[in-house]
Amino acid sequence: MQGRKGSRRWMLWLGWMAVVGASLLTLTMTVGQRINDEVKAKQSLNTLGRRQVRLILIEPHYGRTGSVARGVSDDGSVVAGHSLNAQGGDPQQWDQNTERAFRWTPSSGTQDLGSFGLERTGVNAISGDGRVIVGYVYVGSYAWRPFRWTAETGMQDLGTLGTDWSTAHDVSADGSVVVGASYGYCGLGYWGVFAWRWTAQTGLVCLGTLPGYMFTHGHGVSADGSIVVGETNRDWAPYWHESEAWRWSEHTGMEGLGILPPWQSSSATKVSDDGSTIIGILLNDYDFEDF
Repeated sequence: MQGRKGSRRWMLWLGWMAVVGASLLTLTMTVGQRINDEVKAKQSLNTLGRRQVRLILIEPHYGRTGSVARGVSDDGSVVAGHSLNAQGGDPQQWDQNTERAFRWTPSSGTQDLGSFGLERTGVNAISGDGRVIVGYVYVGSYAWRPFRWTAETGMQDLGTLGTDWSTAHDVSADGSVVVGASYGYCGLGYWGVFAWRWTAQTGLVCLGTLPGYMFTHGHGVSADGSIVVGETNRDWAPYWHESEAWRWSEHTGMEGLGILPPWQSSSATKVSDDGSTIIGILLNDYDFEDF
């Protein structure tokens, strides 16, 4: 997709702005977890010269020095992210161990989402209606748990596929479907990391893998939760980075999207609201390109 690199740079710039103390939100509120939100963001960027943009500070909380916006509701009224200790705009200088998840609105300001005991929590996505936030919680000894948060339930542990390492990567528009990845078992006779899809009715369901590949990660989900996209991994290191993008639905199961020569690997990162368009990256050992 043309222009994807430019939009990526701009999204990273937004994260930097949040850390140094200015999260947009006439502008940040057009940056969501879905393709059409990124199109809106690009359109907003293209019209900056013709209209005034108001910058609104999202204050860090929990005693941290910086904040990073990670997702926004469809109407722009709710922002989710995490505060952390940071100096300057270089992510290498950010102390990831101090991450603390928040929800922000113009009326309530920055609201802490809680934890499961230890302090480190981070956000990966927010639902289109702004009611559900998903991410990860550090629970000790290199162990992570995926969470789903609402104002009514607080932070809910979504579980794992058999070990203590799991994270939630994306959520459907109404918050009813969450996708992510977990170490554990998937009925394949070996231990590894596998993509999962969660609903309140089913709990975590492993999505399997593609022929010739051992492991999978779920990165994105469509608005209605029916389409999941992600990447496979060939094997443990040094073959971990040999990957192929995939698309999953209950009807088709997991379908490989292929690899475009001369690239050696592909990964699907996001899917449009209606599931018809998928974006990601093509990569090899030395370079990458968006598709």
